[in-house]
Amino acid sequence: MLSIDATFLWILASFVVFMLLMKTMFFDAVARIKQARMAHLESDASTAEAARQQAALHEKDWQAQLTEAHHKTQALMAKARLSATSQAQSRIDAARSQAQSTVDTALTSLGSWRVETLEALSSEQKALSTHVLDTLSKPSQTSVLTASSR
Repeated sequence: MLSIDATFLWILASFVVFMLLMKTMFFDAVARIKQARMAHLESDASTAEAARQQAALHEKDWQAQLTEAHHKTQALMAKARLSATSQAQSRIDAARSQAQSTVDTALTSLGSWRVETLEALSSEQKALSTHVLDTLSKPSQTSVLTASSR
């Protein structure tokens, strides 16, 4: 059987005192450090989760802004394309109008030149006809004179 004597009681009392001292000096300090570390990790995890959610919101906002900017850009490009087409058409119409005006002016000028030239040619033809008739009628008078003088 087991005999309990004073040495055993001293060893047991020393062990209990030692464990109480270790608990207050070492185990409680380690437990506080461990608990602080766990609280810090939980805090960091919740901060990281909040940052992730915020980043997701910012990404959604960014995507929405990007989509809106894309639509605005497409609208501006369509408006600019329409404006450029309209300006080009108005320039083409103005050029056609100017070309038609130039052609009309040239045709009018050509028509008046034609009339003037026709009148000049007619008057020259009359003058030439008169001259030819005069010339033709003079030699016959000259030949009559030469024949009668002989």
